[in-house]
Amino acid sequence: MGVNDLEETIYNEIEEVIAGMGFSIVECKLGKSKHLNHISIVVFSKEGVGSNDCAAISRNIYPRLEMIPGLHDIALQVSSPGINRKIKSSREYSIFKGRGVKLLTEAGSDWIRGIIVDFKENILTLEQEQDSLRIELKNIRKARLDYTQEVGK
Repeated sequence: MGVNDLEETIYNEIEEVIAGMGFSIVECKLGKSKHLNHISIVVFSKEGVGSNDCAAISRNIYPRLEMIPGLHDIALQVSSPGINRKIKSSREYSIFKGRGVKLLTEAGSDWIRGIIVDFKENILTLEQEQDSLRIELKNIRKARLDYTQEVGK
């Protein structure tokens, strides 16, 4: 089983547990070293993610991870996405609905800022101060969370 297959197995095994605790998985990565399987899980909740939440998630998913064939000697890290996370997958736009974002388009040289209102059929809808903007995913070069868009909202 390759690393990508094992990452998918890990995601499928823990997703329901994490969702049941009120969190969404933003990222699930597996790294292997000579003696360890390094698993990094990034989780999100609109209410925030604290260190106690990360510890509780870790305690709840660790026994499940130990039961996955091919995983042994696990080093598990659970964390929040942070306030200016680089958006790495299209799935994250749905997860971060209601959050501020800044992005660069393929055609532009200035950051576009706004609040994520919706993401459907590869179209991102942003709420800006005066209007809303729709951008096709294929036209987005870079995107980051931007908490400054949420201040006062």
